[in-house]
Amino acid sequence: MAARIGLKDFHTALVTSDDATGTVYETPEFLSKAISATITPTTNTATLYAEDSAAETATSLGPVNVVVNVRDLTTAQQARLLGHRITSDGVLASNKGDLAPELALGFRAEKSDGSYRYVWLLKGRFALSEDSYQTKEETPTFQTATINATFLPRESDGEWRFLADDNDEGFAGGAAWFESVYEETAPNP
Repeated sequence: MAARIGLKDFHTALVTSDDATGTVYETPEFLSKAISATITPTTNTATLYAEDSAAETATSLGPVNVVVNVRDLTTAQQARLLGHRITSDGVLASNKGDLAPELALGFRAEKSDGSYRYVWLLKGRFALSEDSYQTKEETPTFQTATINATFLPRESDGEWRFLADDNDEGFAGGAAWFESVYEETAPNP
């Protein structure tokens, strides 16, 4: 076992369809240099009481909130993530009716032994986030881009994340992790 010490290779892939027949993605594209990612699943738990004590619990998954911090986002990347458009003059146009597309988000995290953990979050939408600017002082302050997203389980199979470590038995997909969004080749019985 080794602890995570790094983060890199943010990729996104558009979800072109997600229904009972399966989920289809476009080819993943590199997003930006990674700084941080915070993934916060929402779970709701109910407890059944019987005979004057807790007898059972049940938990369900709600939305998965994700905050991604990157070096920067180009106007083209903002258009891709948020459903905005680029004008014929190369200007990002943001409209009140813009709808962010459904995307998958993939990345990898280096571990202290030199191996990697690989992650794909399978279907979510990014949302407008706070955007702040600051004047340059004697010591420059880097101003990076942070963007929020909400991920949900896929309609096709209920999956919301795939995660693997280089040293997991049977996993050999690290080299091809970003060529496409991971899909299980043959489900375990």
